[in-house]
Amino acid sequence: MVTIHNFAAAVVGNSRYGWFNEGQTEGPAAHLHREMVDAMFNEQIAQIGKAFMESKIQTTPWVEAPGQHEEGALRWNFYDINVLGDPAMSIWNDEPIDINVNYPAEIPVGTPSINVTVSSNGEPLENFSCVIMKDGELRSLATTDENGEAVMVFNPTVDETGEASLIVSGYNCLPDTSDIMFIPAEGAYVVYAESEIDDVLGNGNGMIDFGEQIWLNTAIENVGVVTAFGVEATLSSESMWVNLTDNSETYGDIDAGEVLTNEHAFAFTVADNIPDRTVLDFVLQTTDGNETWTSGFQLSANAPELASSDMTINDDIYGNGNGQADPGETLTFTFTVTNMGHSACTGAVATISSDNSQVTFDSNTFEIGDLGVSGMSEVSFTASIDENTPPGTSAELQLEMATGAYSFTDVYFFSIGLVMEDFETGDLTAFDWNSGGNAPWFVTDEAPYDGDYCARSGNISDNQHSDLTITLETMGEGDISFYHKVSSEDGYDFLRFYIGVNEMGDWSGESDWEYASYPVTEGYHILKWSYEKDMSVAGGSDCSWLDNIVFPTTTTIISVEENIPDDEVIIYPNPNNGTFYLNSALLRQAAEVQVYDLSGRVLYRQQVNNPSGVLQISLEKAQGLYFVRIQTHKQVLVKKVVVR
Repeated sequence: MVTIHNFAAAVVGNSRYGWFNEGQTEGPAAHLHREMVDAMFNEQIAQIGKAFMESKIQTTPWVEAPGQHEEGALRWNFYDINVLGDPAMSIWNDEPIDINVNYPAEIPVGTPSINVTVSSNGEPLENFSCVIMKDGELRSLATTDENGEAVMVFNPTVDETGEASLIVSGYNCLPDTSDIMFIPAEGAYVVYAESEIDDVLGNGNGMIDFGEQIWLNTAIENVGVVTAFGVEATLSSESMWVNLTDNSETYGDIDAGEVLTNEHAFAFTVADNIPDRTVLDFVLQTTDGNETWTSGFQLSANAPELASSDMTINDDIYGNGNGQADPGETLTFTFTVTNMGHSACTGAVATISSDNSQVTFDSNTFEIGDLGVSGMSEVSFTASIDENTPPGTSAELQLEMATGAYSFTDVYFFSIGLVMEDFETGDLTAFDWNSGGNAPWFVTDEAPYDGDYCARSGNISDNQHSDLTITLETMGEGDISFYHKVSSEDGYDFLRFYIGVNEMGDWSGESDWEYASYPVTEGYHILKWSYEKDMSVAGGSDCSWLDNIVFPTTTTIISVEENIPDDEVIIYPNPNNGTFYLNSALLRQAAEVQVYDLSGRVLYRQQVNNPSGVLQISLEKAQGLYFVRIQTHKQVLVKKVVVR
């Protein structure tokens, strides 16, 4: 949901369809809709579930009302319309407001009730929910009245001291959470109040950073009703990232209600490899020699975090200037490195490597230097590509960014030379094409877009189709582009292009060569070009053509079944009802088995190393065609399986 431009967090709708009164503005669905709008905007009910329930309550008297346009329709509409989503989700119809909550921060145990007031800009807020939670349990719940006041009753009363939370939520506002403390009704009670960070021995910014020695100026408070005498405090932490060097402090006498601060009360060192924004949990025990009180608190530590983005290829000087790595070129890889962490870093260094021996670097290190918080730097590496590298070879780059004890690695993929099908072999053997339908595609020298050859759809009749498909894996986002031409009955017979089950484009009528390009996401995909005819009439040449298909730069074409010996991977039964077996010597070594559908969605994934070479797979899927992918450290094989 965070990577797409729109989405629904919750939906109120009919699972089948709504009902209306023909020729009227009234009707079951319209009535429910009006009451939902009234609940949201007039009654200002914050939660979607409560507003929806109110809409049904207010519509209930009409269920058996006489003279309905369609008897029983409203009752069925009640069953049909539902909320899909979290019923407690708050609905906003405006920018959320800031609220003020007045409440007692300390509540003596045994207190029967407290008053809470909620307002905004001095105006009382009605229908705001006030909740007190303690130790994961609901202890009180109330709703504010027209004066913004809520009486929170404890039934049963709280009889144990300790921390609790007051959560206030309502119409067009963010939930407000406040800490409260249940204190003893008698005696002293000393708890943690607050701490000030003293990092004078570090960078002096008043925050906890990696590798620093920290002093805590810590305040404790006597929330009891009598003086606490001779108070001693001990600090502890189970965090692996801190080492306490001074964990005890004498505070002495503390009067009831007094807050006492000791400078340099405690000290600790922070690990030099602590992750950024790590939350450190501390426990403070205080005692007067007779009673011991325990309270906890958290502090956050900062560290650098380096990340890279925006890899570009520059081959303007020693290449053809197309921004693409090609055999025999010398080029420059450039990345943007950003310090995403909350601490500055010093002496950062970037190192690059490739899994492809045909890629060699003049120097594989780059001195980044110092980067402040959100600081950015461009890093560049010059590389040479072996002139004998086959076009379409995929290569991996690993960019390691190091500073002090930290190391971060990002992986990039690129293709050497275009992965392009131009059909200049004179047939369909350059890639692992599958041609089918009612007639196969074939390669022809009839008016290609470029070169001597192009591909043409097969000769088909009414209600038939001719398909050209290929299965590929992309290691990153990219684009598929191609040139197409069509001569058909306009508006009825089409050349259609699919990625998985999704139709991306269609063309009909008389059109000369045109360019098309579509984005392809990372993963497995089946690409299909299909010339499809309707039930009657033919127009033009009644076919379509393709040329110069350029695959995404990180593409690996996957061989599907035709190049796999029959005895190397056996699937039985095939077809099946969703449960089947694989039998292959490949499964007797470390391998990964995946099953994915026509859209490229992975439905099953399993790491295997089975001496028997047999694996049972069960799919809870609908009928259709699926692909079984077996990958070892040496090869990738794919087989088809049909579920009926």
